Amino acid sequence: MRHADSPAKSSLGEIAREWGRIGCIGFGGPPTHVALFRELCVTRRGWLTEAQFERAIAATNLLLGPASTQLAIYCAWRLRGPKGALTGGLSFILPGLALILALSVLSLAGSPPVWVRGAGKGARGRSLGPSRLSATPLAGFPQGLLAALVAFAPSFSFILFGATRFERLLLNERVAALLAGAAPAAAGAIIGSAIPLAGALSEMWQYALLAAAAIALLVLRRSVVLTLPAAGTIGAAAGLLGAPLPH
Repeated sequence: MRHADSPAKSSLGEIAREWGRIGCIGFGGPPTHVALFRELCVTRRGWLTEAQFERAIAATNLLLGPASTQLAIYCAWRLRGPKGALTGGLSFILPGLALILALSVLSLAGSPPVWVRGAGKGARGRSLGPSRLSATPLAGFPQGLLAALVAFAPSFSFILFGATRFERLLLNERVAALLAGAAPAAAGAIIGSAIPLAGALSEMWQYALLAAAAIALLVLRRSVVLTLPAAGTIGAAAGLLGAPLPH
């Protein structure tokens, strides 16, 4: 029988496959990523204990940079060390990076297609026009990859060079008390971000779609992984049908 604080074993191939899957379907940002990694690592595979996963969330929320990306790297590090961290982190990041580069190509070609703008309005309630997607130099594909390297290198560095120290810190009672308060604060910050996002809405069909999404998530308990792409698809259809798309 496995010790309560000892993770099960996994292969690099499993990490690449599962982290890549979450990178592809994890629409909805950090809350969705955390839920998917919990379901994978704790509930379904037993790779990490509940206590280990909660400590990982608390620790990565205190680091600079994208918390869910660092959680992905850290969980993979717990399973297979530095090789696991690199494999899991890259597998998680690359699907989203490919999508962003593809959207940037559409934007930099001129005004983005109506269906792309509609999808952005439906899924996020914010502009998906050139002012947002072409804010990078993005000068071409190599510069886009360079920007990604600069953005994500610190996350890999924090885990690869500091994860061993995290283990000792997370077992310290004072640090544990600090992290216990930091986790709810991080959750409050995520919830608070919904307010300015809602304030960016300007068309009636967006409000109707937001209400439908809220019912699906909060009342019907549907998955964010399904609800967000559905909202984006409806927004794309609305744009193609001539619905007003604010600039």
